[in-house]
Amino acid sequence: MKRMPPLLLLVLCATAMWLVAPASEPASSARIMLASALVLSGIVVAVAGVVEFRRAGTTVDPRVPHKAQELVTSGIFAFSRNPMYVGMVLVLIAWSIALGSWLAALVCPVFYVWIDRVQIPFEEKHIVALFGDDYTRYCRRVRRWI
Repeated sequence: MKRMPPLLLLVLCATAMWLVAPASEPASSARIMLASALVLSGIVVAVAGVVEFRRAGTTVDPRVPHKAQELVTSGIFAFSRNPMYVGMVLVLIAWSIALGSWLAALVCPVFYVWIDRVQIPFEEKHIVALFGDDYTRYCRRVRRWI
């Protein structure tokens, strides 16, 4: 089965959020500030994960975890096993706040559940096969999300 890139899923969810959000009045400055802080935090967390993968010389593409060259446990990965996904969830939450729509916010759990129940288990199956006990010990030390 061909895997959907998580970044594409993020874009599709963000688009769905925009489509279901009712037309509303312009966002308040407080809402804009909160959404901006969350989106910036999400981008920083996700980019920190990408940087650590690049430093280790391993693949960033979650569709091909079997091509991983190294188990990355440093930097942001000392706090979360999936910082790129944490960042994506923060971006979607920020978008729902910017839209000011509870209906749009309901898309966030859909993204989270898909990543948590479908994408991450797919990746972890391959990572366990590659790194065995080292990965198992890492999982005991570091949470999947935060």
